[in-house]
Amino acid sequence: MTKSLAQVMREALEKYGRIGTRELANKPEFAGWTRNKIRETRNNVLNEAAKSEWVKNNPERRMCAKIKSRCKRSNTYFDIKPEDLVIPKTCPVLGIALDSSTADHVPSVDRFDPSKGYTTDNINIISNRANSLKNNATFTEIEKLYNWMKKQEDLRS
Repeated sequence: MTKSLAQVMREALEKYGRIGTRELANKPEFAGWTRNKIRETRNNVLNEAAKSEWVKNNPERRMCAKIKSRCKRSNTYFDIKPEDLVIPKTCPVLGIALDSSTADHVPSVDRFDPSKGYTTDNINIISNRANSLKNNATFTEIEKLYNWMKKQEDLRS
């Protein structure tokens, strides 16, 4: 099986360090490649790594941007900023750690009242599992969700 251009470039950058297009063009891995192909592939690989690093270091900004994009498509009211999204260490509903270890543990923005859109007084950050309990929950999970929702309703009244 042949390697993709990006894989060849990743391996070369790992082997030789972060060198420029001219230096890469002189390496045996790139024999037969045009300088434009080397430059474009190098830039794509480096941009991909930078984007991945940015996403890891800016979860609130990424969540906000994704929500804003969805709201534009669905014409849903949107009035939050990344600063409004404070990701807790654990899910306030289920008490599980909020991280990216599994899809259930990923932080998710929940609208308390879906008809009101995304506003600071209508959102909570909970686990993806808690946000999707409507579809396939156990009785214990529903009970935890109920207790949390009841508390939220009392706080908002």
